[in-house]
Amino acid sequence: MCQKMTASFKFIPRGMLDENAFRDFPVWMLWEEPEQDKLIAQWGVDSEVAWSEKITCDEGEYYFPYLGTAPPPLVRGTLIYATVKLASGHECTGYLSGGFAFGIYHNGIEFLFNVNATEMGKASANSLASSLVADVNKIFPVKFSAVHGVPGGGEVTYERYW
Repeated sequence: MCQKMTASFKFIPRGMLDENAFRDFPVWMLWEEPEQDKLIAQWGVDSEVAWSEKITCDEGEYYFPYLGTAPPPLVRGTLIYATVKLASGHECTGYLSGGFAFGIYHNGIEFLFNVNATEMGKASANSLASSLVADVNKIFPVKFSAVHGVPGGGEVTYERYW
């Protein structure tokens, strides 16, 4: 069982990145190497203290909120909160993850997509359409617009990839 996160700098496992975490901090980055602690220190965060207060789960990967003012890199391990407009006209929230994956939230459920995993995409599109009570053929194209507060902002559109 994991602890609940509060709106302060924390290292948290991927499984705890939900809509509330994104509302607190619109950009999260995967911690992959000790060099990143130097970046974190530039934001006035004591990474040793943050690590000692990390939210512990059985997962091995930890994410941290991006507090920089430069546009975050849209690379693997960077998750950027966005508003999502579906071809059906439905509006949701979600996130971009690198240039190949994204998630869409509806009714508290996360629907995962990865352009390298077409079967997963088909299943997620069907589940999302069912949740929305919409035609699955009206999910794509999907337009993501970074939420206010994301340095550099930006928009990305994904077409159906299967």
